[in-house]
Amino acid sequence: AAEAEAGVRRTLLESFSKLATPGAVQRPIERLGDAREGVAGRAALALGVAGRRGGSLEEVSLERVGPLLAPEQPSETRYGATYLLVYVRRPAALEHLQRCVSDADPEVRALCAKGFAEVGSPEGVSALGKLLEDPVARVSAEAGVPYLRGTREGLAAIGRYAEWATRPAADPRSAGSKENQEAAPGRLTQYKGRV
Repeated sequence: AAEAEAGVRRTLLESFSKLATPGAVQRPIERLGDAREGVAGRAALALGVAGRRGGSLEEVSLERVGPLLAPEQPSETRYGATYLLVYVRRPAALEHLQRCVSDADPEVRALCAKGFAEVGSPEGVSALGKLLEDPVARVSAEAGVPYLRGTREGLAAIGRYAEWATRPAADPRSAGSKENQEAAPGRLTQYKGRV
């Protein structure tokens, strides 16, 4: 039976993700195709959390995740789908992660970089190279993490992020500035509070 209230759906999906048992991940898998606003994206995020907690995501069809990455989807849905791709940890996820490299939302691009690092493949190297050049410091820093084993590009990306993250809020380029908050209101809090 489908849950009628959005709050109930959200609570159930979050609960299933925390259980991370084979039976518990089945409900979010079923919800990946739900057309109601935000349900499929939240289901994907819940599955990603279950995967991060060690739950098996073998039954997740990546073909059902692909449509959630479409540019016309809300950024929250694209974020949830990308989160799932990161923690499904399958080489087949790389094809879908390639689509995230040019996403309009920097949080999705940063998560995409993390995904390439998690799966770890030669195909991800060129994508990470592109993300190292990203104008958003958080994205280039995430892309730099796999390179931290000594390459200059990775260390430079992390340095740019550290510099950006520690600027005072009065600096218009800082994370806490009004300009950045208007560009992405509460984005980090919005996503991190849902995981």
